[in-house]
Amino acid sequence: SFDSQLKQFNDAKVDGVFVPGYYPDIPNMTKQARRLPVTDAAGKPITFLGGDGWDSQVTLSGGKDVEGCY
Repeated sequence: SFDSQLKQFNDAKVDGVFVPGYYPDIPNMTKQARRLPVTDAAGKPITFLGGDGWDSQVTLSGGKDVEGCY
């Protein structure tokens, strides 16, 4: 579960988070973030950023939860 980290991001009202993780974790993390929800100072969902470890159809299996991620 990523809840404790996501709550810290929410409390800090960050605009985005770089996640140097790999594709199996990304759909789960973004789903939890959207469920909480984790928002920036303007109340918009935070943006998740990643690297080449996200390059997989598994990442896209997150559907709407991964929309707006880079």
